[in-house]
Amino acid sequence: MSGNIVGMYDITVLSKDAAKATAFYEKLGFRKGHHKAGLTVFPVGNVELAIHSETLKDELGPTSATAPGSVSISFIVEDVKPIAEKLKAEGIPFVGPKPIHAGYSGLATRDPDGNTINFFQKK
Repeated sequence: MSGNIVGMYDITVLSKDAAKATAFYEKLGFRKGHHKAGLTVFPVGNVELAIHSETLKDELGPTSATAPGSVSISFIVEDVKPIAEKLKAEGIPFVGPKPIHAGYSGLATRDPDGNTINFFQKK
């Protein structure tokens, strides 16, 4: 065993209202994997996006949400236009699509906890 990092398991977002955050991500088209009170896991490729209530406790002790808007998550998509159409249809404010850094175009929105959610498409 080398100890080298070989991948990523999940990204966990602590939410003041996990049910509201879960509904938001479902509106974006994410499909639920595992779900129980205060926790929803959305499979995203080889990684999972976990929406976790700030009131739950785990092996390390109680969780605590960070300042609103302190998390930024970026997803790679084949085409940002259908994402923009979905956000518009759901009445979710967003910016873009527009060119961004490193040969990508993208759009951005915020989840109910104020976290930035980006969708990037290779140009």
